[in-house]
Amino acid sequence: MFTPDSLPGLVFAGSTKLGAAATTTSVLTIAAFDELLVMYRITGYGAADIGAFRFGGTAGAVDTAANYWDRNLSSAQNTATFTNTQTASSTMVRVAQATATTQRNGLLVVSNNATTSKMVGHLNSLLTNTAAPATVGALQIGGGEWVNTTQQIIALQMLTAGGQTLSAGTGFAVWGFNY
Repeated sequence: MFTPDSLPGLVFAGSTKLGAAATTTSVLTIAAFDELLVMYRITGYGAADIGAFRFGGTAGAVDTAANYWDRNLSSAQNTATFTNTQTASSTMVRVAQATATTQRNGLLVVSNNATTSKMVGHLNSLLTNTAAPATVGALQIGGGEWVNTTQQIIALQMLTAGGQTLSAGTGFAVWGFNY
C-alpha cells in the first residue's frame, strides 16, 4: 500500500483542504520541482461554478494577473461529442468547461521548468452522485498555461472561476519529480 509520501519516483510536496466553505483554499507553498502532479477533489459548490488554479513563484503568493489561458473540452452525459471552451488572458487555469454544483475530482500534470512557461494538462470527472450504475457522468479534459514567469511554481491555490464557494472538504495534494 502506498502512502502520500511513498509513491514511486514522486516526492509528496504538501496538501490543503477546506474545513468550511470558501471561495479559495489557502495558498500552499511547496519546494520547487521540475514536474508537478496535483490531485484535487471538489466536494461541491455553493452554486454552479468551475474550479480553477493559480500558481506563484514566491512563497505564500500566487499570480492574480491575466497571465493564464485555458482550453477545455467537455462531453456531456451519454454523449461522445465534445464542446470546446477557450479562455485567453485569464487570471486562472480552469479545470473544466461546464459549471456544476456537484463534486468533481481530477488530476493536473504541470511542467515546471525554471526557463519556460508552465504548461498544465488535466483530466477530471464530473460526478453525478446518482448512485445509479446506468447513469454516466460527464468527461472533461483540457489544459492551460501560466505564462508570466520563468520562476518555478512554489505556490498553488484552488479557487472558483465565478466567485461561488467551494464546499468543505475540497482540497488538493501535490507531488513533485525532478529529472
